[in-house]
Amino acid sequence: MLFFFTSLTDFLGLSISLWLAAYLLARGFPSRITLRAVVVMLSLAAFFISAYINVHQVRAGSAAWRAAFLTLGLTVWYDVTYRILPTRAQNNTRWVMWGVYALGLFTIGRLIALQDVFVDEPEAALWVTRVRTGASYLTFGIFQVFVMAATLYNFWLGAQAGAGPHNRFFLIATSVTAVSIVGYGIFALVGRILIPRIIQDGLLLTAVALFGYSVARHQAFVERRTTLHDFPLSGLAIVGLSSLYAALTQQRGAPAEEIAFIAVLAVLTHSAYDLAREFLDRLLHRHEGKLRRQLRRLARDVSGESNLQTSLQQGLTGLCRTLNASGGFIAVRRQNEFVVTASVHSLSLDSTVEPPMVMGDDLRQPPAPLADKVAWLAPAFVRNDQAAVVGLGPRPARSDYSESDLDLLAETADWVGQMMDADTRQEAGRTQLIELAAEVQSREVKLQAGAEDLIAVFENQLDAQFVRWVEEGLRRLTDYTTLGQLPLTAQLQIQGETHIERGKAVREHLIQAIETLRPAGPRPSGILPREWHVYAILHDAYVEDAPNREVMARLYISESTFNRQRRKALQAVARALLEMRQGVMAGQFAYSA
Repeated sequence: MLFFFTSLTDFLGLSISLWLAAYLLARGFPSRITLRAVVVMLSLAAFFISAYINVHQVRAGSAAWRAAFLTLGLTVWYDVTYRILPTRAQNNTRWVMWGVYALGLFTIGRLIALQDVFVDEPEAALWVTRVRTGASYLTFGIFQVFVMAATLYNFWLGAQAGAGPHNRFFLIATSVTAVSIVGYGIFALVGRILIPRIIQDGLLLTAVALFGYSVARHQAFVERRTTLHDFPLSGLAIVGLSSLYAALTQQRGAPAEEIAFIAVLAVLTHSAYDLAREFLDRLLHRHEGKLRRQLRRLARDVSGESNLQTSLQQGLTGLCRTLNASGGFIAVRRQNEFVVTASVHSLSLDSTVEPPMVMGDDLRQPPAPLADKVAWLAPAFVRNDQAAVVGLGPRPARSDYSESDLDLLAETADWVGQMMDADTRQEAGRTQLIELAAEVQSREVKLQAGAEDLIAVFENQLDAQFVRWVEEGLRRLTDYTTLGQLPLTAQLQIQGETHIERGKAVREHLIQAIETLRPAGPRPSGILPREWHVYAILHDAYVEDAPNREVMARLYISESTFNRQRRKALQAVARALLEMRQGVMAGQFAYSA
């Protein structure tokens, strides 16, 4: 029974640590913290592989190699906790970091070169290996005590600097490691009795899982918005498959080395697929980001009807190239018909389309006369009136567009509406408004002076990270403790003696930003008009904490429309917060002047 559970613990250790190394590399690259965590996971994976093989067949000298892998893992583990400290704390403890690395490398070299610490015994497979007291063992013990003490000291420094909640998971993982390595390990190594190693390996396995989750939460969940379901489901799938392959291999009577090799191969092959998928997703996002930057640049450059048409043509070309569409068109409403203003391998320029064929409130597939050349239609609105339509042709391979592809199409339609709105405002008196903006410091007049310039400024300042921080703040609207520690607090330059006060101030800013989106007049009863959707989605979902299904039912919209409108609403709140922050900074500047 002891043999089975010890073998199972070590097998799970090698599978989980190896999967965590690949998972963190895929989700967190090129973060330096994540890359160091990958080294930790690989070192501990090597430790568990050696331990698993040694349980089935004792190998002379393997204990020294396991100790070396553990030493390397603990050294880089400390470095991870050092890197999450504030810059000032890092500068003050840099000598400790170099000391840990120097002592760790010295310990590894002595363990491998001399191999005079551990006693090779046949019964050591299921028990903690005994040691020979001497200089090598003293070096090994001093390193373990020193690195664990230095790691725990980093958490104390982080708490003093006001580190976020994610530090709790790092602290728990390190505390478990300290108990398993320093407390239980050293006691067992110098003891005269045989102590089962399953306890030490089980504690180390727990620490590995907690440490991997800590890094994933710190890097992937916060910075890359990986869903909370991705981490456990991916782990269960890959570890479960590797366990299945190992069990089938064991039934065929294969030795422990082959079982471990099959498990490692299973984890690496499935993780390689995950890594390739992540790379392709990032490549797609990079192309989409390039298209969005091009649209913002075109929005700044629009001036006059000829430039508007050129900008629409360039934006449409970029959209078709990014989505690999066979073609597309943009038709602008002119009185009672839509005139094709931009086209890529689709409807001819200056041709007309009857309004019933392209009018609509949301993305939809075209009617029969257009179905051969067009796969999707996206309306573009100016002040709640449809002013244009963007048509997207089918893909050459006739493959379907994904939800993210359709979201990008909807964004492009919104951009067309902004372009046309800005062009209309310019035609009403661009020269006069620019002169007024130079003389009058009123924000309202500046907005009229150049709608496209203001949109461009906000879009340049508005990056995806800031929008994610805003969304995180809205989700934590009633949790003052967490609100006061979010990065959004520093971005909005909110001051306060305690994080509770800062959290209350962040909540007031968020609610105030939501209220700026509220249309004039009382909220209508029954089905809300389109101009109320953005405000209603944010207010009902976050302030009232109503379920998304209930909000969709109130607005009579589909889930895909709700998601697109919510993203648009989050961006609007983020812009409002940036505007509020700029207003405060301008007021402070005027006061100091």
